[in-house]
Amino acid sequence: MNQRRDRMRLFAWALVVLGIGVIAASPLYAARESERLYQTWLDHTPRAGESLAEIDASIRWLSEKIRMIDRRERPAWTVASPWPVAGGGVAVAGFGVLLLAIRRPASRSGPGAPTSASA
Repeated sequence: MNQRRDRMRLFAWALVVLGIGVIAASPLYAARESERLYQTWLDHTPRAGESLAEIDASIRWLSEKIRMIDRRERPAWTVASPWPVAGGGVAVAGFGVLLLAIRRPASRSGPGAPTSASA
């Protein structure tokens, strides 16, 4: 029984450490994902259509893109937030803390256990 409890405590501590690691890594993930999304936006070019309206729309889209690049702006959808990943790390660490906080039932043979004389 004691070995099972030790394994559960080890698992709980592993969850706490993993959760803290995920929280610490969330800004790095967000930075890399933001850069990947921005690069996707830079690499995307609209398909040149056959009508004058489609060609005109493509030219306007590309000129707006060039203006944004010159002003060092980027579309909002290319910025990834670290908070969802950090929230997941908090949840994992919190579950580990919860497992550590669970009280074990007292053993029946220990002091304070009911005896047949008191029953």
